[in-house]
Amino acid sequence: MRAREAALRSALLVLLIGTGACSIDQGALLPTDAGDGALPDSGVDTGTVPDSGTPPPDSGIPPVEPCVDFGEPHVVKIVSGDALFEGATHDGTEQEAPGNIALRSNLYRYGAWAVAGHEEAHLGNPPSLSDLDGQVATATAYRDDFDVSYDDSTPPHDLLIAGDGVYTIEIHGELRLTAGTNTLHATVEDRVILEVDVDGTPNTLSRGTSGSGDVSIDAPRDGWYRVRGAWQSDGGNGALTLEITTPAGARRGLWTEEMRVDASAFRSREVHGWENTSLDGAPSGSRIERSETDWSSTGGDQYPGVGLGNHDNWAVRWVGRHLIPDPIDAFHFVANQGAHLFVDGVFLGSGADRTLDSAAPDGTVDVIAELWDGSSSSAMLLEFNGAPFPVDHLRPSSRFGGVPHGRGDEFAHSVSGGGSRTESIDLGAIPSGSTSAVEVSVIIEAADPGPINVTVTEPGGLTETRRLVDSAWSRQAGQWHLRWVPDWADTLTDADGTWQVTVENTGTDTVLWHHIGVLAHLGGTPEPFPRSGVFRTAFIDLGDETLIRGVRGGGIVTGRSGVQFAMRAGNTPVDVAFAPTDAAGDLASAIRGRYVQIEVSLSGPGWDTPRIRDLRILGDACRRCAETDPLTCPEERTTEGLVALWMFDEGEGGMVRDVSGFQTHDLITPTEAGWS
Repeated sequence: MRAREAALRSALLVLLIGTGACSIDQGALLPTDAGDGALPDSGVDTGTVPDSGTPPPDSGIPPVEPCVDFGEPHVVKIVSGDALFEGATHDGTEQEAPGNIALRSNLYRYGAWAVAGHEEAHLGNPPSLSDLDGQVATATAYRDDFDVSYDDSTPPHDLLIAGDGVYTIEIHGELRLTAGTNTLHATVEDRVILEVDVDGTPNTLSRGTSGSGDVSIDAPRDGWYRVRGAWQSDGGNGALTLEITTPAGARRGLWTEEMRVDASAFRSREVHGWENTSLDGAPSGSRIERSETDWSSTGGDQYPGVGLGNHDNWAVRWVGRHLIPDPIDAFHFVANQGAHLFVDGVFLGSGADRTLDSAAPDGTVDVIAELWDGSSSSAMLLEFNGAPFPVDHLRPSSRFGGVPHGRGDEFAHSVSGGGSRTESIDLGAIPSGSTSAVEVSVIIEAADPGPINVTVTEPGGLTETRRLVDSAWSRQAGQWHLRWVPDWADTLTDADGTWQVTVENTGTDTVLWHHIGVLAHLGGTPEPFPRSGVFRTAFIDLGDETLIRGVRGGGIVTGRSGVQFAMRAGNTPVDVAFAPTDAAGDLASAIRGRYVQIEVSLSGPGWDTPRIRDLRILGDACRRCAETDPLTCPEERTTEGLVALWMFDEGEGGMVRDVSGFQTHDLITPTEAGWS
């Protein structure tokens, strides 16, 4: 029997030689985990695709033989972070900037530009942006006020160390312009260079001596435009005032809502300082701080660079978005004085050396850590699974893009069946500025979340009630994290005062209520989450033809929200129908191709629209029939020029069909010589 099989295979291979029937591709395997905890390349390579809705002409790649559909699917591509929806569309309209689905604002710090301090005078006369090439800044911070002046004894100390009157301040950000002719004005001591990019064309204001200058900018549409610049003090006093004349003819200073910065460019975190231990009022100083190894304060009587003049009774708040390459079991939080920790808007706990009982999935999480110093030196350390994370995994902005201001309380309250309990929390003095959103969180232990209702009452008396089972997620068995932005919070004008949270237990079993947290976001984007919509990625280049089985979305989805995926693929980014997945993200039948596009439909009431942090494409390398077993080759092949081609897949004694154009069918007849 084996001799006959060998003869059959030999005969079949002879018939196939020179026909081009199997297009064999021995290319490299798809990217996998590098083994060091780093994610594989997650960039979206759109190639020559002009946008996700208009595929380019066919590249002329000849059709190839279908993949063999076998093997266990694995993650062949992770698309996350800055590249998740670059070039994507939302409800058929191209998005104005890269961003995560339903998380667009997380890349930006709204209401400010980034500024970097240089200890020396670098600008020439006339000044040019190239004067800063190769120069390394001392420190970076945010600025929302560009009507400033300094004398030589009080330079911007959060950006400089030397403390003299010779320095250069670099500016990075984006400016929101109204369609039409805008004029940007600058008054400076001593030199200034500003460049506003309009669709690749620089509009430059350059002045090499003290005085005023302006530049006219024709904005083709309402939107955000990139700004880069610098101003310099040559010694003595330094000053810069920026103003704008809008297309309506009004001349005024820059509004904070017209400024933002792409925070994804910084491998660092925000730090804000207060000369009190309650973190009340506006911070005394802020900066963007690069932490080389971990989230920590090594101790001492004063935290540098955030305007703290006293040696005791101060507080600092760190804000960042942290990429977690692998799921973690717990946060280890060490603090020798007062401290708070918020993760993804949920208040997890405070103070002391302890392991906080909260796991987290892989993906990006918001981290807000607070530390205050009383009468002795303070220190704090935050670790993930007992290990520090490198700064390359850290970005300085939170998902709402503004300045967070929060309070949390930790306790252990039992709520018996049929009972309820109310706790209050006071946000204290919130700094001036619009409140873009308020996040409320609780942590409850319950075997069954179904009977638990949670009601929030804001300082003005508005209330909202949620069922725990609809709005919470579980990161440990029996422990439920509820975090939401109340539906009326986007219209809230004053979050100052006392917030009340009531937990009602309509069941019979006692539950344990652990934490309450309220986190206000100031000066951010007014609508950080789209309510719902259909999003499409750009075409994602997998690097080689791939058998695609489905997709998974990393993020938070509650019972009140929904996610539905659909996919399409081809060896060129072609315009074909999308194939829907099931609820788990699996396709009914595998599709294949080098390029894949994913459609994501999001639904949810108000702020419960799900948050998708990354997309993971499931599949397998496309293995050809001739790489495995020629007898498994599908019938779809080139047969031009063949006298006959028999597949021998009917079995001994059965009819074999000639799949060439001659259709000379016959029976398999075994003989001692092998076959006839």
